[in-house]
Amino acid sequence: MDEEQRPGIVIFVITTDGMENASQEFTFEKVKEMIEHQQEKYSWEFIFMGANIDAAQKADSIGINK
Repeated sequence: MDEEQRPGIVIFVITTDGMENASQEFTFEKVKEMIEHQQEKYSWEFIFMGANIDAAQKADSIGINK
């Protein structure tokens, strides 16, 4: 999008049941890289919610602040 058309705030919510991601397209490292890019370049906010896992630890491991 052109800069003047971009929303002022973007909140991206990730929910999981704690089961392993079997993606063939995106690696763990690629997801972390993509999240960090959006945070640094566009100031996106990320929320990570999970069940049956240590959600704070998992979020931190992919670049989302606890």
